[in-house]
Amino acid sequence: MPIVISLDEAAEKKKLFSFMNSLRRPNVAAAEKEALRLAPYFKTMAKLSCDDFGRRGGRTEKELRPIKSSTLASLFNTIAKVTNNTVLSEMLLLPDVFGGYGHSTAQDRLREKREQEVKNSNSFFGGSDSYNGRTYTFGFLQVFERNKKGDEKSSTSIPIFAFDAELLKVIAPHRPQKMFRDFQTVMTYGNHDMLHHFTNTYLNNSIAQTFKDGAGAGYFDWQEKGCVVDWSRRNFSHVDEDPKSLESWLVLNHARIRKAMEGSADDKAMRRSVDGFFDELKRIGEKYHKEMKRTFIAQTQRNPGVLSQEWAFDSARQAAHVMTDYFGTMLLYAMMRFMPLDHPLIDHAIDRLEGLDSDPSLLAEEAWGLTSSIRAYKKDGVGGAVYGAVHRIYENYKRSGVLLIDQDADEYKSIKKHQMISMLPWMAALLAPVPPISGGSKREWNENGDLREAKNRVGRLNASMLRASAKTVNFQL
Repeated sequence: MPIVISLDEAAEKKKLFSFMNSLRRPNVAAAEKEALRLAPYFKTMAKLSCDDFGRRGGRTEKELRPIKSSTLASLFNTIAKVTNNTVLSEMLLLPDVFGGYGHSTAQDRLREKREQEVKNSNSFFGGSDSYNGRTYTFGFLQVFERNKKGDEKSSTSIPIFAFDAELLKVIAPHRPQKMFRDFQTVMTYGNHDMLHHFTNTYLNNSIAQTFKDGAGAGYFDWQEKGCVVDWSRRNFSHVDEDPKSLESWLVLNHARIRKAMEGSADDKAMRRSVDGFFDELKRIGEKYHKEMKRTFIAQTQRNPGVLSQEWAFDSARQAAHVMTDYFGTMLLYAMMRFMPLDHPLIDHAIDRLEGLDSDPSLLAEEAWGLTSSIRAYKKDGVGGAVYGAVHRIYENYKRSGVLLIDQDADEYKSIKKHQMISMLPWMAALLAPVPPISGGSKREWNENGDLREAKNRVGRLNASMLRASAKTVNFQL
């Protein structure tokens, strides 16, 4: 999967479009390649699925043979063949040229020769956000295979993560490719889009194209009892942030599969990539810091008596901090998508980020609103300025025996974890522990009732999802 640093440079742009054009062929080929890449994941998912079928009311006579990795791979490929769509889960890294939800500028930037070249058209679906004023975008890029008339025959959807374009420019001269390859490994590891592929027939039309003709016609609207659309509508709410939504279930199911994979070769590779990322970020940060020193000192020399050397050193240190803090926090964002906030690897990553920051004390100044809410929370023990879902996350960890906030409200790790919660509160809440109910407290039950139920039904819904996916495409488990 390519890593694209700039869409303004011809070589980088060519790399992206060459990759996209390689996908303008029958989507089944992409599915088969993806199924091979996912073999270790499918092996663990198969083991859990056998247990899910056994514990949750047993299996039908047709389902008596064990589910194997090859079973899931065959189902994955059959879904691709029947629906004419493949959803990949390996992340494509790009500069953030999107500027918002489905922005037209992004559509134009991701076309090779504008709209008139129908054979090269594609679609983008996603949403942008920001961290300390720097953007990042999560979304899907969909590439179409077309016949000679230009009609859509099949499509392949690629998940993308886009970094702030300006920050990419400043580190481009420092050979960041290895750092981003390690980032890609971690982000891909936490991405659950292979599960989206299993529920392909319920995906938003902007992510998985609804074909009007051909073998897949009608599957996206099929509501026969027991099929994926019926399964989805019977079991889930329609708001992603709800613990009982389809998206929440996908997060929980993926997290338990990755948890079961701890100690595996894939897990060890992901952990090496975390350290590899920070090794490279440290190297690039030091080079960038020196570069900024030279730049700002040159400015003082051009403006003697106006700009001081102290100003130059402070400005360089702050510029280096902004860069390293942004990219380091993006990796933490990738990790919190499948790990609870008290996971030792997240603590390790935060320690690595603090250790390479040119001035970690700047974090408290930038996040003064967060530090004040942390102090308020510690002071009254109830929440203070920490309201709603964020407060519940802290309380759930605390009632489960984990102090997410350090004794020192200004401590780097406390601030960074609070920032992480603020970036993705519903997912942080979802992966937090559900504390035991003490003394039958009705308040405690009501606060976490939906979350408790969402976690308890993960295995049952995994079994019923596989049944529904198999039925939708006439596949025998």
